[in-house]
Amino acid sequence: MKKIKIFILFFVVCLCFDLSSCSCKSTDDSFLSSVPVSETISSNTLGNFINGKTYTIDTDYLNALKNSDGSIATFVDITVSYGDKWKEQIKVYYDKLYSQLDADGQKVLKQSQDDWEKFNGSDDIFNQYLMNHYEPTGGMNAAVNYITLYRSRAVELMEKCQQIGLPIN
Repeated sequence: MKKIKIFILFFVVCLCFDLSSCSCKSTDDSFLSSVPVSETISSNTLGNFINGKTYTIDTDYLNALKNSDGSIATFVDITVSYGDKWKEQIKVYYDKLYSQLDADGQKVLKQSQDDWEKFNGSDDIFNQYLMNHYEPTGGMNAAVNYITLYRSRAVELMEKCQQIGLPIN
């Protein structure tokens, strides 16, 4: 039981500091279900892995994990679901920015987003592959990479909206 808590704590620490290098070696999907996620994840842990800020999606994500059955499959499903929510936020903040910029600014923003999508699109495809073909450890890591990829871009665009005085809701 203590080893399981240490493993989960290690995994959460990886989330906080360097999501891309976190590595989980267990292939047993049942090991997490014996320890409620709520016992091992603090309320601020997941939201603080970028810029030390917690957003509503982070809080909802953390609550979903706390209320889950603790299995790897559920973790992956929840993480991907909240990664999708962050992906939607990219469009929201991109559209907000775009609508407020002049033609030159729009051109630069569009190029920035196109470059980001081109560069990160391959990562997304690879993460999807890992989630579908290398459960559970590949799936866990890929799911974490997936949410981190979209969260970081959404937060970046959100902060750019704030820089030019747009309200964030």
